[in-house]
Amino acid sequence: DSAGNPIVNRENKEIVIDEDLLDEVTFITDWPIPVICSFEEKYIQIPEKVVVTVRAVHQRYFPLYKEGKLLNKFITISNYVGDTFENIKAGNERVVKARLEDAIFFVQEDTQKPLLAYLEALKGVTFQKGFGSVYDKTQRICQLSKIIAKELNIPTQTIERTALLCKADLVTKLVFEFTELQGYIGADYALRSGETKEVSKGIMEHYFPLNADSEVAESIEGQVVGIADKIDTVVTVFADGKKISGSQDPLGVRRATLEILKTILNKDLKINLTQLLKQTIELLPVQIEDKNKLFETVKSFMEQRLIILLSDKYKHDILEACISGKDVLSDLKDLTVRLDIVSDIVNKETYSQFHESINRIIRLIKTENDFTAVKEDLFVIQAEKDLYNAAKNINENTLDYNQLEEKLVKIIPFITEFFDKVLVMDKDENIKQNRLNLLYSIKQKFAKLADFSKIVF
Repeated sequence: DSAGNPIVNRENKEIVIDEDLLDEVTFITDWPIPVICSFEEKYIQIPEKVVVTVRAVHQRYFPLYKEGKLLNKFITISNYVGDTFENIKAGNERVVKARLEDAIFFVQEDTQKPLLAYLEALKGVTFQKGFGSVYDKTQRICQLSKIIAKELNIPTQTIERTALLCKADLVTKLVFEFTELQGYIGADYALRSGETKEVSKGIMEHYFPLNADSEVAESIEGQVVGIADKIDTVVTVFADGKKISGSQDPLGVRRATLEILKTILNKDLKINLTQLLKQTIELLPVQIEDKNKLFETVKSFMEQRLIILLSDKYKHDILEACISGKDVLSDLKDLTVRLDIVSDIVNKETYSQFHESINRIIRLIKTENDFTAVKEDLFVIQAEKDLYNAAKNINENTLDYNQLEEKLVKIIPFITEFFDKVLVMDKDENIKQNRLNLLYSIKQKFAKLADFSKIVF
């Protein structure tokens, strides 16, 4: 105003700033001046996401709120030197009115029938050449969602309904005009059609997270259906023989994979991804010559993305150590628990002796074959007896990882004493093999946590 006070603040309005949009309008203007504009309140009846998108994405406007409620006002950035903004204001309001008139027309047309009625039209939309329509994909999403819900031991009614309707808005007039609103429009139309709030939220959130910085779905419906949708997409792309590279990423496979992993990890979902991958391959609408090869290809790709996802928190060699030789996709929670414990072990001052002890064993035990039970009557030297007695009560399959770590740390001195006093490669073949059997049994206890040979020290 004339006194130099911010008008927006004076009227207790709140501006929602999109940082990317702010950067854009800053760099495309030489003399950026904000101008407050308005439009008729009748347009507030349109789904809020539509009103905001029309202004922010399509017209580079900033929406205004008051106490969290969207207002019929917005800010445009003019590139103008002067103090008369009436023409600028009128021109921008005219453009917004036209766009919102289109939107309100589309909403009125779309909502003449319930969301469920749009399912049939999905049969005319190709998902991917050779892999059926979006309707076919929806049916696979329904089946996979039911499988996931059963594994999580949760009710399936709202999840199945969400899965059935999750893609229906793709054939509405509003989403055809504003494709970036898929999911949001489905959620709004679901409520208008009498669907539950859970189903509505699930439809919107099954696309989450929308980017690397956004949150994963909060609702279990959004989480389950989102995972089902994305894993179907990932498997389908690989089944079609498409290559994923830095310059090529059909259907956003890398992002979809990271979103699956983020959802499971962030929401601590007990989902066996290995098994889900196999089930997804079985549901493909085409005959696959080598299902095992497809499975191994997708599994390897997902493990690579998992390493990338976790690399901000864990060192690369520790990630490799905890993943090596294990089916980590079957239990991601198990992986993160081991990562935390192994990271703690490596960061301790005493790790040097720990590292040397287990790696001396690993260097001797290079294969996994021909090892049998240890025979106490073949012990000759006290140090091998002591090591055996110290290790025999460590059951790596029943102890939790913290208990296992404590017990493994305690046998390190016995391993050191063993290598100081015992020649493993004894001339007597039976004694030699018995000592190798002992070391193999100890190696397996450490391997329950990680392959410590992968750790750089």
